[in-house]
Amino acid sequence: MKNIVFITGSQARTGGTERVCADLCNNLAYYQDNYKITILSLYNGKVSGFPVNDNVILDELTNNESSGYINNLYLSYLLTKYIIKNKPDIVVGVESLIFLNMVFTRFLPNRPKIVCWEHFNLKVNLGVKLRDYARALATVLADKIVVLSKEDESYWTDKFYKVNHKLIHIYNPNPFEKIANNSLTNRAEKTIFAAGRLTYQKGFDILLESWSKIPITVRGKWTLKIAGEGEDRAKLERLIQQYKLTDSVVLLGHCKNIADEYESASIFVLPSRFEGFGLVLLEALSYRLPVVSFNCPAGPSEIIFDGINGFLIENGDTQSFSIKLSHLMENETTLNSMKNNSKYKLDRFNGQAIAKAWTTLFNEFK
Repeated sequence: MKNIVFITGSQARTGGTERVCADLCNNLAYYQDNYKITILSLYNGKVSGFPVNDNVILDELTNNESSGYINNLYLSYLLTKYIIKNKPDIVVGVESLIFLNMVFTRFLPNRPKIVCWEHFNLKVNLGVKLRDYARALATVLADKIVVLSKEDESYWTDKFYKVNHKLIHIYNPNPFEKIANNSLTNRAEKTIFAAGRLTYQKGFDILLESWSKIPITVRGKWTLKIAGEGEDRAKLERLIQQYKLTDSVVLLGHCKNIADEYESASIFVLPSRFEGFGLVLLEALSYRLPVVSFNCPAGPSEIIFDGINGFLIENGDTQSFSIKLSHLMENETTLNSMKNNSKYKLDRFNGQAIAKAWTTLFNEFK
């Protein structure tokens, strides 16, 4: 039996990285009965923020979250001790920052094979300079580097051309494939839906700008709903007032039942300035929603097929965004056609396909 350990910061968190980690481990446990799979958190990992299969083990190095250089060295020591004791065949660093704790692992006798699983595109570090150093470290320490898109693979190839042989892109699994395979209630309203943290990255400020450019005769019949919370709420509230959009824009905050919002919407929009992958697009398509998205780095261009299941707009072009969105709002024929094409090539992201890709990668290690 192959012993595989996924190492993350804290699986108890409820972010996108933790969600995808749980989904992948669940799929591997379901489709591969010869794997022993552990999700090991640096801290607070005895409980997962997302459901995990009974065959997936949850473990932690410590139950105390701390920061600082000394604590980082201590976690590195605990991780090395864990690996010596448990003798995994493969360790997967879930997110490149983990490699700040994996230096000692690389030099252990009879060490495990090491995989870096990058969850953000290389062009952004989300304001964490250490992430840049960790990525460079991963090119030295890792046997393989998994990125989420062909586009991001090209960024790594350009910057770290000497490690091209280590690079591979594997998409995130679609956690909503069961929705895509089931019939949905047909109660779509004249609603445009967007979801994500209210942050600079997600671009809801430029979405409001785009929305304001749609003629009032068109947008007056529709409602734009934005689900999520974050530090930009006050800024967005000011923009709604500034653009005189109080009658057509609703900030929903945290949604306890986001499925209701998807099922009642007619169109989904992604105004992000950048993404790691754009998992929310799979969610929208699974709910049979056509998508209008900026072609931001990285991911949307490999999920959305322009003119088939949505529209891809040059990144930041609010005028074109408003024109394409307005076109969908006014043309029921185009809207229904894209709705019917929402499953176009969506099976590339199903759990079995992604588990197979990871299994192929693991089988390269002898």
